[in-house]
Parts: sequence; structure tokens; C-alpha cells
Amino acid sequence: MIDEGYIKFSIERIDGDDPEFHDELVKLNGIRTKLFHMGLIGILDNGIGFGNVSIRDESRGGLFVISGSGTGGQEVLENSEYCTVLSTNVAENSLVCTGNVNASSESMSHAVVYEANDNVMCVIHVHNLSMFDYMLENSYPQTPVTAAYGTPEIAFSLKEKVMEVGSDHGIVVMAGHQDGVIAYGPGVEDTFNLIDKIYSLSKC
Repeated sequence: MIDEGYIKFSIERIDGDDPEFHDELVKLNGIRTKLFHMGLIGILDNGIGFGNVSIRDESRGGLFVISGSGTGGQEVLENSEYCTVLSTNVAENSLVCTGNVNASSESMSHAVVYEANDNVMCVIHVHNLSMFDYMLENSYPQTPVTAAYGTPEIAFSLKEKVMEVGSDHGIVVMAGHQDGVIAYGPGVEDTFNLIDKIYSLSKC
């Protein structure tokens, strides 16, 4: 079992090639660095990383490519620090990935968003208290407070919320996961813009 402070899940990693840095993944990696500079991706004082990014990628039979476990504290990632998620089982909190790094512990949340809408191409998960509070105060879509992070319950509730919104883009506050916000969209820049907008509004 993997234990990263917030979540426990079973992971099987198959050694394989690193994901290719195609144009969209290069763009995503650049956005991730920007989010790092904004303090929305990083590492806590206790050494636990937070925030992650992914992009749908069905090449080589994969579901999506996601930043690897333990990479939150790095300003810029290499392609060896991403891996491809091949399959997930939300009910059992388990996944299979390939590459040279384990998938992020938050991969289940990304997986259910992709499952909920076939037109979603990018998912970004960040942590920020002001965004979190602003979204709760202004009735943005949210998962239940009772759905604890790292459980199948929060993953299933997130999927239901994305389906309820019914769009290929949106942003959800994870009320049961302190400071957690997840955005998704049909492209990398679309997804970042959702986060940037809320970030700016929450600072006003």
C-alpha cells in the first residue's frame, strides 16, 4: 500500500518507457511549472508534496499521463517524472501504471473525471486555502464534506459532480480534502485558465 499522508491505494507499476513529450505534454509541463511558481503545486513543511497534472493519452493503451509521486517539490519535471496510467479500479482503490515513476497518489480523482466526460483532455489538481474558501463561500460545485480524501467515496462523488455539471470543462472544490481544488477542460490552457480565474478572484 502507498501512504502519502492523505491517501492509501494499491499500485502496480510495470517498468516501461517514459511518456513521450509531445506538444500537449510539453505545454502541460510548462503550465505545471507556472502553477509551482504560484504556490499551487509544491511541498509542505513535512515533506509531503501536493498538486498534480495529467493529460488524456490513449497511445500505447494508456488512459492518461500524470505527474509522478513525490514530484510536488520540483520546479520543472522531466518526462521520466511522468507515467502512464493503464487501468484503475476506484472501488478497490487500485491502479496499474507504466513508466519509471509511480503514479501520483491522486490519480483516482483524475481517472473519474476522464471517465465522466469523454471530451475532457486535461485535469489539474491544486491546493490553495484562499481558492478553497472562496469556492465554498460562493457555492461552486463541491464534493461532500463527509467524503474523505483518498477514499472511493470522494472519487465517486467527484465523478457524479462532473456528470451533473455536464460540460467538458469545470472546477470543483473538494470540501472533504482541505484546500483541494480540481479543474478539468478540453485543453491544457483552458484548464489552467479556470484555475487562474478563481485564484485571481480569491485574492481580491
